[in-house]
Amino acid sequence: LTATLSLCNVLGFHNRRRYRMKILKSTVFMLLLLAMMFVVQEQQKMIIPILIQNHNATLAKLQTLGIDSKEIAHSIDLASQQSGISQNFLIALMYTESTGNPKAVSSLNYKGLMQIPWPVYYTDANMIIGAHIFNEKMRIANRNVEKALCLYKGYPIGSERGLEQARKVLKLYDKLSEVSV
Repeated sequence: LTATLSLCNVLGFHNRRRYRMKILKSTVFMLLLLAMMFVVQEQQKMIIPILIQNHNATLAKLQTLGIDSKEIAHSIDLASQQSGISQNFLIALMYTESTGNPKAVSSLNYKGLMQIPWPVYYTDANMIIGAHIFNEKMRIANRNVEKALCLYKGYPIGSERGLEQARKVLKLYDKLSEVSV
């Protein structure tokens, strides 16, 4: 923090207080993220027996998309349980964001399976954060899934490109819901 503030002085930033607040917010966020990752790891020890029954179903649905990863299936089950969003919906959203590549980085620098704005490549944390971001978009969009998807995808509510992206997620969700395992 001191080194960053010194750099701030050298570069001559005029609004040091605002810059310090940004650094403080980023630091607090990263600490909260690390704490959440620890909690997730501890919770996994308790949750794993519950998730085994869904794990195979989630993996089978991922395999229909060409993704054969028990780790991603487990992360989806965990994120679903913690966020209340169905596994099929999370699979559809994740697939349209990163095609199942945990190391994906977009042209706008969004990262991981759920294309979140922070460099969190730990699959469980990335899925959980993405699910919680989507829940926040649902709150903003008054529980309208199509509008929330527009926002999650980075488009204004009602934009043609945003609606096109939302429909792509919903179409894949419907397809996954029809798959019997």
